[in-house]
Order: sequence, then C-alpha cells, then structure tokens
Amino acid sequence: MAKKLGVNKNKARLAYKEALRVQEMAFEEMKEKGRKVLAELEANPDMIAIVIFGRSYNALVSEAHMGIPNKFASRGVKVIPYEFLPLKNEPVDSQMFWSAGQSILKGASYVKKHPQLFGCYITNFSCGPDSFLVGYFRNLMEEKPSLTLELDSHVADAGLETRIEAFMDIIKSFRELKKGGKFVETSDNFLPARVHLDQEKQMFIDSAGKEYSIFDPHVHLIFPSMGKFLTEAAAATFRGMGIRASALPPADEEVLRIGKGNTTCKECLPLLLTTGSLLQYLKHRENDEELVVYFMTTASGPCRFGQYSVFINNLIAKLKIENVALFSLSAENSYSDLEEEYLTLKLWSCIVISDTMQDIYSAVLTNAIDPNSAMNIYREECRRIITALENRPDFKELTQTLEIVADNLKKIPMKRSIEDTPVILLTGEIFVRNDDISRQFIVEKLAQKGFATKVSTVAEWIYYTDWCFKNKLSSANFGWRERLSLLIRSRTMKKCEKTFKKTLAKSGLLQYRLEDVEHLVSRTRHLINPELVGEAILTTGASINEVLDYYCGVIAIGPFGCMPNRISEAILSREMNRNGKLATGVSSKEILNLLDKIQDLPFLAIESDGNPFPQIITAKLETFLLQAGRVHEEMQK
Repeated sequence: MAKKLGVNKNKARLAYKEALRVQEMAFEEMKEKGRKVLAELEANPDMIAIVIFGRSYNALVSEAHMGIPNKFASRGVKVIPYEFLPLKNEPVDSQMFWSAGQSILKGASYVKKHPQLFGCYITNFSCGPDSFLVGYFRNLMEEKPSLTLELDSHVADAGLETRIEAFMDIIKSFRELKKGGKFVETSDNFLPARVHLDQEKQMFIDSAGKEYSIFDPHVHLIFPSMGKFLTEAAAATFRGMGIRASALPPADEEVLRIGKGNTTCKECLPLLLTTGSLLQYLKHRENDEELVVYFMTTASGPCRFGQYSVFINNLIAKLKIENVALFSLSAENSYSDLEEEYLTLKLWSCIVISDTMQDIYSAVLTNAIDPNSAMNIYREECRRIITALENRPDFKELTQTLEIVADNLKKIPMKRSIEDTPVILLTGEIFVRNDDISRQFIVEKLAQKGFATKVSTVAEWIYYTDWCFKNKLSSANFGWRERLSLLIRSRTMKKCEKTFKKTLAKSGLLQYRLEDVEHLVSRTRHLINPELVGEAILTTGASINEVLDYYCGVIAIGPFGCMPNRISEAILSREMNRNGKLATGVSSKEILNLLDKIQDLPFLAIESDGNPFPQIITAKLETFLLQAGRVHEEMQK
C-alpha cells in the first residue's frame, strides 16, 4: 500500500503511528466529556440524559439523523453519543462479530444499569446488521423505556416530534413508578436446554439440567428444509448413526406467517422461514415430551447468517420453550466440528448427491416427454438413495446404489439431450436459491419455458469455506494437525464428488463438471478482494466466469436487503457484458467468437421476501428469457 501511495514503508509506518496517537487522543477527549456529563447527572438525581445509539454515519451525522439530538436538547435534556460512555469493563458477546454491534450492545448494557440514562436508537431503512441489533438492543433494555427511530428520505419531521414527545412522557411515568416502588422487575429463572458434543460425550442437557445421550430415543434431531432431498438425505444419515432424526417439510405460507409473527420482519427471509418452521413443528408435534434438537449451521461476518442461531436461541429463552436446543456447525472451521469421520463424510456424500439430483430434477422437469411419469421415477430413485443412506453404506455400496439410480433414470424418454438444452445458472444466497417458497418455484417456471436450471451447489460453499480456512481468511486458528486433517479430508471430498457425479452423469441428465472454487476466486480478484469473505465473490465469480461457457444466462437471487447479494448485483450489473467477460481472462476461441456477436450477457437480479414476485420482476424475467434464448442459439451454432 505504501508503494502505491508513493512513499516508503518507514514514512508510512510513522504516519500510521501518528494517526493512531491522534485517534487515541480523540477517544480520550470523548470519554472525558462523557465523564463530565455523568458527574453532572449524579450530582442531580432528577436530571436524565438521552444516549444516542446507532452507526456513526446514521446517528452522529447531521445529514442523516434529521436533527434528532437537537430535538432532545431543545427540551432541556442532555444528549450523549453512546461512544462517550465508559464501556471498557462492559461484557462483550462473543457471538456478536460486528465491531459496531459490540460497541452498541456494550453501551446498551451500561445504559440499562444507569437509572438516569435512556437510549434512543437511530437506524435507517433496510440496514442489514441493525435488523438484528435493534432487537438485541430492546432485549437488553427489558422493561426500561427506549426509542427506536428508523429514518429514510420520507420521514416527516412532525412524526419524529410526536414520537420523541411520547417517549419523554413514558420516561417520566417510568421514573415516577420506580420512585413510588410500584414498578417491580421480574426475575427470570428459565434455563434453556443445550447440546454438548465432543469426542468424550454427546449429550442433550434439558431445561431441568438432566443429561441424556444424543442417541436416546427421547432426543429428536430435526432439520429445517433447504431443498427437500438434501434435508431428507441428511436426516437419513443421522438415523444411520442411531440418532432419531427427521426433515421438516418445505416451508409454506403458514411457516412464513409464523416467522413474521415472531420477528421484526426486517431480518433475512431465511431467518423468518427457519424460525417459523421450528415454531410450526412445536405447535403441531404429537409428543410434547420429546427433547428437540434443531439443526442450524452458522458462520461469521459480514453476512447476517451468523446471527440466526443467536436469534433463535434468544427466542427460545424469551418464549421459555423448554427442552429445545440448537445444534450448530460453524463455517469458520470449515464445518469440522463433527469429529466422527463416518458422519462428516456421509454428510458430504449427501451434499454432493443432492446437488447432483437437483440438476437431474430440473433436466427431467424440462425435457421429459411424460413429465408426470418421469417425476414418479425420479421420486422413487430419491427414495432409493435415502434408504441406502439410512442403512449406513460404505463408499462402494453407495456408489453401486447410484449406478442403479443412473440406469433407471436413463430410461426416462426425453425430448432432447441436456447438451441441447438452454441452461440458466441460479446463484445468489445459498438458502433462498435452494428453497421453493423463497425462490417462488422459479425452477419449475423456467422448465415450463423450456429452460433447465443449474442451482449453484451447496458443495461450492463447503469448498469455499475450506479455501478460506487454508488461506487464513477465517477466524479459526488451528495448528498443523488440524490443517493436515483438513487436507486429507479435502482429498477425500474430491474423490467422492468425482465418483458420485461421474456415476450419476451416466443417466444422460447432467453434464459432468467438478467444482473449482480456486478458479472462480482467482478470476474474480479484479472485482472483489478475496479478503471480503462471503457469498458475494462466489455469486460474482460463478456468474461472469461461467456464462457462455456453460449457461446462456444468470439469475442471482437473495433475500430482500441482503448485503452480499447487493454487492454482487452492483458489480454484475456493470460487468455482465463483453468487456467484463474478457477481463476474466477468456482464452477459448469459441467464447471469443461468441463475444464478437454478444455485447450484453443475460443477467437478472431478484430480491425475495417470500411473497409472489411483483409484476415488474415477472416482466423482467420474460425479457431475460428472450435474451437468454437468443444467446443459447448462438452457443449452439
């Protein structure tokens, strides 16, 4: 960086140290002013102060906060930015991986305990991290009054005045009740259940503190749906281990409604659906005495996905749901929490096979001469695989089952070969692209139009977490033994992928291709720095590198307000053209010839909230398919 700035390293290092010194001076000055205000408050117990919370660019900038601090000050109330408070000794939640989020929650913890401080959280419409943080902030405040103001360019000043006035009245009443001893804070002795897994023991600890083996028939492991076959196959694998396990059905409108009823509705769509799925199951289950383990993977920032398990755990505690715990695996160590080699490799087998069967599903749906009969055969072969997984097969036995599956699928009469079929890449956020209600059955809709769909695989994401781990881009810090184990595991994973895909490709319903994350990342570095980890680089890389090579168009789909999806959309809207494709280092003569005829590469970005796509998206989809059809014709030539 110093070289790029035109200065030597020593000068850059000195400048950096000086900048840190000035920054520390500024922080100390802020804290000193905060201490003075707190001293004034303590000298006059009748005074209060409003602490302004929020991201600096929202809450502390006059162009964004719409004069809210001044509105409090004009009422004779002191106003303090939360960063002016002495927060050094406040606890930090290890599961809050956003730096600003840690500071905000530390500030909330301090304000909750101080009798003269009250919080006002300023956020903006569709802020992803705040969709979770605001809820955590309110939970920390508990019965203590706080105000949340969500701003955009349409907020009326009169509305803000009214809400601030009402907030001040509530604070006054709250303080009067506290003084009169009429306000009693409730104590909470609820103990959530939890799961403890290590090499020595695998236990479920219920809400009374009693321990059960994870293999106890009272313990029930359930999987939220993320594609019907994948979750059913995963449940079958755990049953093969002797664990009672079930896959929940795909989410529907009732699940979405329940999810919305137990969230702010500003969080990610996948959180609404996974929350709704769990609560729907608990509402309708036959045995209220069972010990429920809900499978929920997790990750670190910047994506909100890493907060799903935190949110659901908090919800379980808030609703006091007994004997329900989460089982979480983390992307930070490439999902290597499972020490049992059999289970790790069998779950990987599930992922590879389900990814491949999804390709076959789309091909059958698009090209079968008799779709109803063909889908019956497809579903029967899916059941064959699930039965095999449940019986704990070794590698050879599972491959033999897939040989039978491929042979039976090959007998389905088809209108055309997969090589002659126009294929659309469906990429974007991993849950939404795999869940029917999230993607609004777009795979089926494209099949009706004569297009097969290639959904970016779950295996791609697992390989990417491996890549991040190996390139030291994850927060996990393992030694050489763990890294060697990961290397061996990666080789075994590649062997499984190669064998299973090659076997199922004999059906003639998919093209044999292996995942290559290294290739995607290396050819997308000029657009996204690989150190910005997450799905954005995969969505961008797959879209621009694989269009024309394998696909005649790309649809990137994600939940409404998804930051990684919006980053990739912003890049691809500019780069999905001839020049953008050439910048990836195209060398194929066939692709270069195509680029002489094609200027704009078919691309469509969709944000989903679980409801039917609006008319404008439907119209854009029709236009996109017309363009993709023309590109396919050129590719066939």
